[in-house]
Amino acid sequence: MNSVLTCMVSDQLGPGVRLDEFTSELARRLDGASAIAVREYERAITLAFDSLGLGSGDKLLISPLAPAVYADVLRARKIEPVFCEVDQSTGMLDIDMAERIVGDASPKAVLLDCPLGAADSLVRFKQLDIPIVEDASHGLGAGEDSPTIGTIGRYTILSLEPEAVFTTGGGAALVARGRAERSALKKAVESLRPTALLPDMNAALGLAQMRSLESYIARRREVADLFRRSAMRGRHRSLAGSESSVPFAFPVLLDGAAKDVIGYARKKDVEVVWAFAESVMAIADSWGACTAEAFPNASALLLRCVLFPLYPTLTKGDVERISRVLSTLP
Repeated sequence: MNSVLTCMVSDQLGPGVRLDEFTSELARRLDGASAIAVREYERAITLAFDSLGLGSGDKLLISPLAPAVYADVLRARKIEPVFCEVDQSTGMLDIDMAERIVGDASPKAVLLDCPLGAADSLVRFKQLDIPIVEDASHGLGAGEDSPTIGTIGRYTILSLEPEAVFTTGGGAALVARGRAERSALKKAVESLRPTALLPDMNAALGLAQMRSLESYIARRREVADLFRRSAMRGRHRSLAGSESSVPFAFPVLLDGAAKDVIGYARKKDVEVVWAFAESVMAIADSWGACTAEAFPNASALLLRCVLFPLYPTLTKGDVERISRVLSTLP
């Protein structure tokens, strides 16, 4: 709040010094060559694809559970999706199937996202002989010590909306990893108007959040561990992953009627939402190839995975209430 108010008092509301400071620090944190922050998530995705040279007729390896906004960008750019099954414990691409598809279908790039905050097989993904675009919005920093989510792709996309690991109150960022990627990104953003860039007021909030990111991640892991223990006493399965996870919310795979679980939680003042309600697969008319029969793991997560609140700012009372609900779900 102090950071944002200082920005307001100084009249630096539009893109300016704070934005430059924010993008420079973000690039350093993710071992990138440069970064840009814009007002819209969709614009950041488009810039990443343009920088990578993805266009009409090109193929992109993608998860059926990728955020639905990717469907909009793919359609607009006439990029062909090549769908890949997911690992049911993490929601990430199944690395064995991804390796086979890269060899057989020859996609031009891979979209790798970490939707539940748990990462796996990052070394094998990094070894794929194909450019990777990461979406680290919901799992930034997840994984073993090296590499971690957000550091292996040629480009890393970060939604900065309130439900992400850290936020600027809205917008998105794009990090370019190497010298060639930096040059391509610079060329792609030349046509942007200043109004497309993230305002300084939002960047000030992002700076404050990013500088507290380690403590936020530690707190998320601490709360997730408490929730995991509570969930183990109930009938449903926790998908919060291991100590290397960075959950932006607490995922639970339901064994029973979702309506009963969501209704029960709400009666206890705990808001529970579907994990993949806004995914490509949830849009029934997206692509005929993205079916439940073809991708049973993705379909199971779509139909059975819900998210419980998990924020660094949860009070002790909040944590205790959510823990009780997790351990007593019907």
